Amino acid sequence: GLRFDELSLALPEGRLQGSGRAAWLPEPSWQAQLEGEGLNPGLFHAEYPGKLSLAWRSHGRITPSTTQIELELQRLQGELRGYPLRAVGKAQLNDGVVQLSGVELHSGDNRLTLQGRVADSLDLSWMLQAPALEGAWPELSGSLEGRGTLSGDPTLPRVVASLQAAQLAFREHRVAQLQAQADIDLAGSQRLELQLQATQLATAERVWDELRLQASGRRDAHTLELELRGEPGLKLALDAGLDEALVWSGSLRQLGLELGEIGHWSLVSPAAFSLAQATQQLEQICLQSGLARLCGNLSAQTGKAWSAGLEATRLPLSHLQPWLPE
Repeated sequence: GLRFDELSLALPEGRLQGSGRAAWLPEPSWQAQLEGEGLNPGLFHAEYPGKLSLAWRSHGRITPSTTQIELELQRLQGELRGYPLRAVGKAQLNDGVVQLSGVELHSGDNRLTLQGRVADSLDLSWMLQAPALEGAWPELSGSLEGRGTLSGDPTLPRVVASLQAAQLAFREHRVAQLQAQADIDLAGSQRLELQLQATQLATAERVWDELRLQASGRRDAHTLELELRGEPGLKLALDAGLDEALVWSGSLRQLGLELGEIGHWSLVSPAAFSLAQATQQLEQICLQSGLARLCGNLSAQTGKAWSAGLEATRLPLSHLQPWLPE
């Protein structure tokens, strides 16, 4: 076996010290501890200067019949980007089952917790309380709170979550208020429920009064409605389903566009669509504004050729002015 009572590594800012032992017979096993002081993450990412200390340990063994591993972050604390930071948590692997317990991350006044189990079936829960996001990420501000669970099949888990945000901003993008609830289970009950509402959305050049998104039904038969109030404005409704081959197809039954001087455009009749990883297709779709009509279609294959058609009838040339050369 191998044993080291002290292993020391000096960094440009900070120091790491460790100890432990490892054996190969009668089966692989180990035990290790690592501590650090005065560590500066800014050496690796300039936007995250700080001074941190840590204490970490691990032990485990592997036999022909079982694998047991435990990792524990006993302490990660200090200052990051001028805000106090603290993190703790434990992960245990026992014969393919990962158990997470006491996982917490604090950044300033912001807190994220995670616990539960990862195996053939998920059973995870999380909670976020972030009243001051400017202490967690560069150029981010506002408040965000949420909680949720992940359960069931790891490849298509059931997602239950709720989020609330206020004065959320990232660079030139802003949202005054946001609320969202979701219950999506594409593998089990196939339930699909999603509601999202946001007010006073803004980018560098555009402002919208409100965004509403609602989806309801099941995986194989659901409705989706989207409304964006402002300029440009959008109102959309469709009926669709996701099949076993992960092809999402259905019918676009409502589409309205508010385009300022270009006018209000609305869908003439429902249009069928199909979206998959390999192919995308939109059958004949027509929008009308007064006597003007614009129709088109699209057929594409990922990484291959695509084709599209466009036909305009009684379309005023003034509508094309923004795209014409001066």
